[in-house]
Amino acid sequence: ALRKDKSLLVIPRLFAQRDFTPSSIAEHTRREARIRMLKRQETLLLENEELQDCHRLLLQNACSNSGEHEDARDENEASSNPLSHSENSLSHSEHARLNYDGFCEARSQLPPKMEHYFAPSSFARFRRDENASISLLAFYQYIICRDALLRKRITLAWYDFSGAGFLREADLENFLQDEITNSPVLSTLEASFQTFYVCTAVRKLFFFLDPLRRHKIRIKELIKSPILDDLLVLRQRLSDDDPNLVNNWFAPASAKRVYGLYLQLDSNGNGMLSPHELLQYEGGYLTEVFVQRVFEECQTYDGEMDFKSFLDFVLAMEHRSTQPALHYLWRVLDLRKKGSIGVFEIHYFFRHIREALIATHHPAAEIADVTDEIFDMVKPANPEEITLDDLFRSGVGETVVSILIDMQAFYHYDNRESLMHHSEEHT
Repeated sequence: ALRKDKSLLVIPRLFAQRDFTPSSIAEHTRREARIRMLKRQETLLLENEELQDCHRLLLQNACSNSGEHEDARDENEASSNPLSHSENSLSHSEHARLNYDGFCEARSQLPPKMEHYFAPSSFARFRRDENASISLLAFYQYIICRDALLRKRITLAWYDFSGAGFLREADLENFLQDEITNSPVLSTLEASFQTFYVCTAVRKLFFFLDPLRRHKIRIKELIKSPILDDLLVLRQRLSDDDPNLVNNWFAPASAKRVYGLYLQLDSNGNGMLSPHELLQYEGGYLTEVFVQRVFEECQTYDGEMDFKSFLDFVLAMEHRSTQPALHYLWRVLDLRKKGSIGVFEIHYFFRHIREALIATHHPAAEIADVTDEIFDMVKPANPEEITLDDLFRSGVGETVVSILIDMQAFYHYDNRESLMHHSEEHT
């Protein structure tokens, strides 16, 4: 019927659905072409020896302040000792400059695979001094960064089975499973915990890099994110007290902490969390109305929260200053789905904070005073309502959200001066 539609004679077809049938010729051809393309790109990756040779040639062709080439005798002498070479290279390159003649000379002595780093446009990227020379160290770091980005892109592209430039949840799960095998840090995980680790790691990637909840992440965005670097650093051999593992969500200790918290909250042991169980999160300072709203907004099963939804909740609570976390909490606060909150929402949420403070015999501020203070802090474009953009722009989004949902956070905010004075007396 569609082919007979008369409009097709006038309006050209704008989209032709791709045939993803595994047994189709088109799919086999596409998959083989993709594999060949990735293997060809892998040949462009630089080995450590090639990077060292590049650095050595750049130093040999560096110029002095007067524009003449520097004497490279120290560099040649150090080449026989790798350790000495590394130390001297760093000290030489920190202040070394490179003019266009030296740039071209270094390019002529390097293998063809590095030519794209030495295009004229690459030289033009960098600020030039009065002698038309650029910083050698900045250019060398540019090569290293470009190579690292290409390496990450190729690694992730192997898991992009559709070839569309995106990774779905299943694709990232496959990637994480391979990381567990290849990482010295993650390979020690118990087999029974690996599934929960993969789930924990994937949720953070989607929480921060899929704000529109399209259930896929663009590879281009993933390789630029520092979140991926937190994961890839686990490929190194690290001690338990290494700084790279501290506050790293992907560290085994962190994943076990979150999973242990989930088991601790699951008082009836059914593998799910009820609103009453989630109320005990972090000491039970969250209000009942906030927790109830969380369950209304997140995906639940028979009114209970599974581990994936709990991970989103924990990420939002532990990173309240970030935009993805504020997006998550904003959906909870925006009762009327207007895209803004006003006096009604502030009264609705803070009333329960005030009642909890009074019940525990703590001084409680008046609702009207807190409402005025929130509007004064945010300074919204519309003086009668606050939008999410207002929160982002104000820089106090974490504070505003916290004092509406967390009794302890409000107490610390309301008594910040006395608590600070008390802390100074004990230091």
